[in-house]
This record gives sequence, structure tokens and C-alpha cells, in this order.
Amino acid sequence: MLPPDPEVPTDCFGILTASDDGLPCEEYTLFPYCELEFAGSFELKAESKEGFPQFCKEVGDTITYTNAGGEKLHLVVSEREFSNFGITYDSKQECVSDNTLTIGYCYDIEFAILYLKSVSAGLDFLIALDIVPTIQ
Repeated sequence: MLPPDPEVPTDCFGILTASDDGLPCEEYTLFPYCELEFAGSFELKAESKEGFPQFCKEVGDTITYTNAGGEKLHLVVSEREFSNFGITYDSKQECVSDNTLTIGYCYDIEFAILYLKSVSAGLDFLIALDIVPTIQ
């Protein structure tokens, strides 16, 4: 693993915002579940954030990647998001009150996404850091 770049700060994640693409668990409706149990909140670890220094770039900044052949690809940061949302999980346990429905679980996760665009190469990239808890 490469040492951190002293030119790039690692404390730039800022304040967590609500995602435009998802709801926190507290805002989910029950359907398609008869019961929705909150399974917890999961945050990104500091070590994970430190491993994503590109996220500290601002919209409009350029990040240059060089491949093994020495070719350079210049990517412009087009958007960045540090948010949270709820993820539901179907337990497959039938409900006593209605056997056509099941009990669900919901957990909130944090995530960070960086959108990059290369106009010259006609490419769009997305780099994401999120949490995938194991549910048993």
C-alpha cells in the first residue's frame, strides 16, 4: 500500500447528508413486510476514509491516472456525495398475522461516492466506498 499523499487531506468527508436515492430506516413504510425491525447503523471506519483520498478533491478538480504504459487519463470530478440511507433485508420468516408477508430488517449505512468524467476519452467513472454488513 502506498503511503498517504501529504498534499491530499483525509478529513474532508464533512457532514453526512441524506441521500437523494434512498431513505433512512425510520422513513421506510412496512410494505412489503408485516414488520420491519431496525438492525442498526453502520459507519465508515476512519481507516476506510483514509484509503479514499481522491474524495477530498473538489468538483471541477482534475485527477490524473497513469497506466503501466505511461498513458495519462485526466478525469474531472463532476460530483461527490457523503450520505446515508437504509437498506432492507427480507428475513423470509412468514408473519403470523398474514402468511403472504414476511418480517423485514433495515439497517442504515454510510457511503461516499465520487463521480469522474473524462471528456477526451468519453468515459464516466464512479468510485464508491460503502458498507455491506453480513446479516445472519
